[in-house]
Amino acid sequence: MDIKFQFPSARDIDDLVANISEEDRLEICALGFTPKFALEHSIENAIEAVAIRKDGEIACIVGISIEPGLVGEIVPWLISANMMRGYPRKVLELSKQILNHWRRQHSYMENYVDARHYRAIAWLRHIG
Repeated sequence: MDIKFQFPSARDIDDLVANISEEDRLEICALGFTPKFALEHSIENAIEAVAIRKDGEIACIVGISIEPGLVGEIVPWLISANMMRGYPRKVLELSKQILNHWRRQHSYMENYVDARHYRAIAWLRHIG
């Protein structure tokens, strides 16, 4: 299994938009955005962002962004591709490592999630 981490490129964004998980697509659309806009906005406002590819295929883009107006203003986020369903434990392990790195730099992070997006809620609970 070849896993690569890199700063998200235009190709990563396009690949993820084409293969976005249905739950992430529905949540983004419920906020009134398109997946492409949400990814570009999140990356543009990111303190850090990482595209994760498994065997050359986009798995997700994860990051932390500054969102003025939210209580903590530091927002962790992860937008996933359909292929991640086959690797939930590995994704949780890798994203928790990344978030632990960010947690050492930021004492408070906050995110809001659509109550119907059970995988995002489980991810947030897992990373703490």
